[in-house]
Amino acid sequence: MTVSQDEGFALRDRLGAGEKITVTLRLDVPEVTNVQTAWTKATLPGASDEEIIILTHTDGYFQAATDNNSGMAGTLELARHYAAFPRAQRPRTLVFIQFPDHHHGEIARGRKDVGIDATYNWKNVALKLTMEHPSETLLYMYNGDLTATNAMSASRWSAFGSPEFERMTLDQLRDFGVSVYGVEDGPKNGNYAPSFHIINHVVYHTSLDTHELVPNEGMSRSIRAFASIIDKVNTMTLSQLRGPNFPPKDPRGTLLGPIGQ
Repeated sequence: MTVSQDEGFALRDRLGAGEKITVTLRLDVPEVTNVQTAWTKATLPGASDEEIIILTHTDGYFQAATDNNSGMAGTLELARHYAAFPRAQRPRTLVFIQFPDHHHGEIARGRKDVGIDATYNWKNVALKLTMEHPSETLLYMYNGDLTATNAMSASRWSAFGSPEFERMTLDQLRDFGVSVYGVEDGPKNGNYAPSFHIINHVVYHTSLDTHELVPNEGMSRSIRAFASIIDKVNTMTLSQLRGPNFPPKDPRGTLLGPIGQ
């Protein structure tokens, strides 16, 4: 159930005036059975069997331009970029896993070896990257409504691994012009391997989730930053990426705050 902004303001004003409001809701939902779905796993072999896993959910609401068409587009661009190199120049194998149930359904977590739960061979994984919401227009509340700007929104971010890995990740996001703010949660899809992600999340799951609010410049900055992080990860050993006490006790990692304090 979604309450629009206009409806929310109307409810706020009436409740603020002391009115008692009763909402009656009836939801008739037919049971849907035997619906086929699928997940995909594509492998780009590298010079070693150590892996970098890139996870992307393929479902979305409304037009889903941010969540998660933008993540899917970024994943395809990373695949195209690294496929252009000879295998010998890819230090690690790249594994691209796409699933249709937003990180938490039977495909993502309920099937062996999909690559999200504990059944996967995580000891061999150098990096786990979740691709979603990499670009969104900066919005402001103005005169009781949302207004778009010509700037890009800052992203919630998370890095999880050794302090060296986490600092490198934050530095690359900064150097490529990807603005971030405070870490609020742990890595997407579990703390099984060194991980990072960014996520814009203002317009997603709403009818505002259209391509007009996904700026190309934001996509370019984010995906270039991701590629640079992958390249730098490929210069580090598994032990350097994990550190001596993996996983960190705090699910948010060891660097907290928008500037990694």
